[in-house]
Amino acid sequence: MRRVMAAFDLTPVGRRVVERARLLAEQFGTHLELLHVLEQCEDPFLSEDEERFLNDHQHTAAAALVDWVAGRTSAPIDFHVTRGAPSTQVARLGREADLLVTGTSSIDAAQLGPVTRRLARKARSNVLAVRRQPRVPYRRVVAAVDLSEPSREAVELALALAPAAELTVVYALSARSDVLLGQSRLFEQDAAVRSRDRLVRAQAALDHFTSPWGDAVRNLIVEGPPAKAIGEAARRRGADLVTVASRGAGATSIVLLGGTAEEIMSSASSDVAVARVEAAFRRP
Repeated sequence: MRRVMAAFDLTPVGRRVVERARLLAEQFGTHLELLHVLEQCEDPFLSEDEERFLNDHQHTAAAALVDWVAGRTSAPIDFHVTRGAPSTQVARLGREADLLVTGTSSIDAAQLGPVTRRLARKARSNVLAVRRQPRVPYRRVVAAVDLSEPSREAVELALALAPAAELTVVYALSARSDVLLGQSRLFEQDAAVRSRDRLVRAQAALDHFTSPWGDAVRNLIVEGPPAKAIGEAARRRGADLVTVASRGAGATSIVLLGGTAEEIMSSASSDVAVARVEAAFRRP
């Protein structure tokens, strides 16, 4: 990771974003790039002097937060201030960043805010959504995979962000086919045998999938709807980070965030990092 950019607001969540970005910049030995987008006031009756005062206040408060983090690190800091729609400006200015660090909702840190949701969809960089108060580097990480080649990027991003962490690679085995076979009146004994066989084959496939990483990862098969099952696995393991992969759109400005990836981002109780995977996009 050569470029880490943190987009922060002036809420307590924004401070968490800056602190996590600081830890990562120190870990990677890189500059810490901090970006604040001035909030636009939609009040049509605001005078020019009042609008100027609000902008100056935001700029001063943002600079104070930068000074605060500068006193906690020896990493060089680059500070940028801009105006406009936050998700658009962050995606534009962070186009060349290896990692964009942002926060969850400023109203409820447990929820994914609209800015982060839009940023995860449109950014071309890897995106890290910070929920928890950062105190130390990540210790327990879950990488969600579907055994496809693009999902390998979720494992690679986990290893990059937390090389010393306990990493569990999780594959969610859907029980939908068992339900459908049960509805087709497959004998109960045959259904049980088939379910065990599916689990054995899935475990073998996951072991083969993760073989390039050897002992650096642990494997886990869970059953159920992917987002829900993976979220539960992360909670049971006390994971402080979950990584998923999402497809990019090549040269276009459109990015495709998979439904499972977005659901994990929305529902996980930990920080979530989205590994951007370049892919061709064709309009229907």
